[in-house]
Amino acid sequence: MDKCDVLVAGAGLSGSTASLILSKKGYKVYTIDKTEKIGGFTNNKIDITESELPDGSKLGDILKEINAKPLKEFNKSKWHSRNEDFILEPDVYDYYFKRGPSKDSIDYQIMNQAINAGCIFENNTVVDKFNIKNDQIYEVIIKKGNKKISINPKIIIGADGSYSNCRKLGGITEKKSGVLEGIGMVIKNEENQYTKVFFDTEYAPGGYIYFGAEKKDCFVAMMIDRKKTNFSLKQLLEYNKKKNKFFKYIEDNEIKNTFTGSEKYGILEGIRKNNLLLVGGAGLLINPFMGYGVNYAIVSGYKAAKIIDDNLTNNVDLENYNNYYYENFLPYFKNAIKARLIFNKLTNKDLDFIIRSFNYITKENAEGLKVLIQIFKAKPTSIKALRILNVFSKILL
Repeated sequence: MDKCDVLVAGAGLSGSTASLILSKKGYKVYTIDKTEKIGGFTNNKIDITESELPDGSKLGDILKEINAKPLKEFNKSKWHSRNEDFILEPDVYDYYFKRGPSKDSIDYQIMNQAINAGCIFENNTVVDKFNIKNDQIYEVIIKKGNKKISINPKIIIGADGSYSNCRKLGGITEKKSGVLEGIGMVIKNEENQYTKVFFDTEYAPGGYIYFGAEKKDCFVAMMIDRKKTNFSLKQLLEYNKKKNKFFKYIEDNEIKNTFTGSEKYGILEGIRKNNLLLVGGAGLLINPFMGYGVNYAIVSGYKAAKIIDDNLTNNVDLENYNNYYYENFLPYFKNAIKARLIFNKLTNKDLDFIIRSFNYITKENAEGLKVLIQIFKAKPTSIKALRILNVFSKILL
């Protein structure tokens, strides 16, 4: 494999999707991953993501093409603040996906298809160095254990996560960034039949707690903004178990699994530089406000593969990948970062106001004055809360 059409660094959702699309097209694809197994999380977990993408397209269409299915599709959720709640049933669905090294995870399903289509896969392997000439990466030194191997790819896909070494070696700079952290558990439980989202500045600083169920398993997870607290995730989890009433119903249930994660979000100068394309977390394609990224991982891997195919077949400019980022991802992420900055300043009273206000909002009146009058009568506690309510409305409705 000293020469290949495409080297894919990372076999997560974005890298495996790109590997599958390109391998099925007949290209010589070499995919590496730093972990021991495909989908190499420490433990299996369940991820939730939205069914719709920033460009208005449907994630389900891509899933059909790559022969992958969510565990569950759901569009009903209950949103809580400390003293208020509302039911949300939008047109956009939540997709539940099993992640991790088990054979029924979406990571394994996609990458296994890529291998069957001819992709060469190497685990326990990382990118060590890029050799660049005339602004092109002509040689990639990869490392497996103590052994270094030289690869000469035409194109490189950086799919090595939000702390990407490919991004660093390729000289793609971050304009803005922050860190979201998550911790969760999978519990044997049949009570929780729809998604619950809970906001509280004390229990989940800069983030939220969510509950969901898939068959007989319930998952409980917390996402926080690292800037908002000095406490560790484990400390916050233990605090929630002791103090937060939303954790009471899990006390006597069997904990099957726990998982943690840390992801950077932000904006890059671009997600393509010469013959290097960044996908998924490597391109910081993670929602800065809500923290999910499965849909962005899949669509970025898919788009990168399609544009690479056009480049190798018809000499179409790889800059089209950057153009897609600028037109579709960038405006959405800029707004989401603004929302996060506002969100981090809210109080629990503000959150109560926002959640309470959603009981007044429908699709029919969201654009009219009637709902605004009702919301103002509800006595907003701050201008910040009104601003975040506006952003929330656009995202959720």
